[in-house]
Amino acid sequence: ANEAALSYLARALALETDFAGQFAILLMRERVLDVLGKREDQNQDLTALSTLAEALVDNGRRARAAWRWSMYALETSNYPAAILAAQQTVAWANLAGADEDKVRGYIAWAQALWFQGNYAEARLQIEQALALAQMIQHTNLIASSLIGLGGLEARQGNYDSAQTHMERALQLQRKAGNLPGEAIYLYNLGSIAYNCGDSVKAENYYEQALHIFR
Repeated sequence: ANEAALSYLARALALETDFAGQFAILLMRERVLDVLGKREDQNQDLTALSTLAEALVDNGRRARAAWRWSMYALETSNYPAAILAAQQTVAWANLAGADEDKVRGYIAWAQALWFQGNYAEARLQIEQALALAQMIQHTNLIASSLIGLGGLEARQGNYDSAQTHMERALQLQRKAGNLPGEAIYLYNLGSIAYNCGDSVKAENYYEQALHIFR
């Protein structure tokens, strides 16, 4: 019910006078706009987020706004901008001691490098993400880092290693009870099996994923 969400958030924003409260509402609304693909409105909310973070002189909020900018740039295929915003995310998060946002920045950085075909540099960033995610014991970020590594391995034809990373990520999602994440990783494992010529295993993974998605 995304349109209803936008209506409620607009009403909440009109009532909120505190900058921190406005930041929280805009952060939620920007994600809804992202889902709907309303890029112009999303761009406006991202600009407002950056302005509020500066007004609050808050490095943590600066990091979060920069991360959302990096995701916006990835969605619009502006990979140099995505890298710059991801680097800013890591820098601000480092100053704020915001390890989760730092991991997200590394992952976005790796994704942008990956889409540019720079696999070696992408690996460096995703490995940093995984190490930090493991240190802070953040299950979802560990899984996201593992799927990034798995994707890199698969893209370079290292399917055994890719499968290992994906299976680890799958187990973490199952343990956390994250059904959408489980379905995505099953789908990716199906793709790996298909590329390896194992149609039976691929079909099994795809059927499991399809069942969850439905």
